[in-house]
Amino acid sequence: MGLAVLPFQTSGLGVEMGNINVVEQLMTTFYNLNRFKLFERSQLESILEEQKLGMSGLLDASTAAQIGKGIGVDAIVLGSVTRSGNNMAIDARLIDTETAQLITAQDEMSSRTTIQELKEMVNRLATKIYNDLPLVEGYVIGINGDRLTLDIGSSKYIKKGMKCIVYREGRDIIHPITKKVLGKQTEELGEVKLSEVYPEYSIGKVIVTKAGMFEIGCKVITK
Repeated sequence: MGLAVLPFQTSGLGVEMGNINVVEQLMTTFYNLNRFKLFERSQLESILEEQKLGMSGLLDASTAAQIGKGIGVDAIVLGSVTRSGNNMAIDARLIDTETAQLITAQDEMSSRTTIQELKEMVNRLATKIYNDLPLVEGYVIGINGDRLTLDIGSSKYIKKGMKCIVYREGRDIIHPITKKVLGKQTEELGEVKLSEVYPEYSIGKVIVTKAGMFEIGCKVITK
């Protein structure tokens, strides 16, 4: 899943919190979790500046989705960090760039207001988002027109609205010297968006067709 993180709104942090960059910290954690394809922060800042949108984080979901669609990512992150007295809160929302609909929303709260605690809150927030969008593999087990039935469901934390890549595995990739099997060739066939999710299976509508035909037994992986 391609992801861009917009500047977070901040309130009440004060100079004693130093120059911690919440977006940078969040992107670093996402990168280390190896789940998302991240859009470069400096490029995003340049685009926001060119479009006179500023860096305050004051953007609605629709505008954020338009920005994300324009730069070719699947989802965009909006968020805020607030300090009030001895309490801090951070929240984040992932917005689908095609529909401007909410994919997931997570938050973290703490009664400690130190720089280290804020960093740890960001790390916990990123992990919550990661856990809510699991990387799950499965198979196509049924085809009815442009609707595919997959053998992954809510028991594997699959949710309605998730997108999956459909692909076909080909020949083994073999090291010419050691003869070790390094992996398999793959051909991406398209994408489906899940419209019905049950405990052990789900049904999705084909939204992208790239190559070849969908067949029972093709593999799928959450995007």
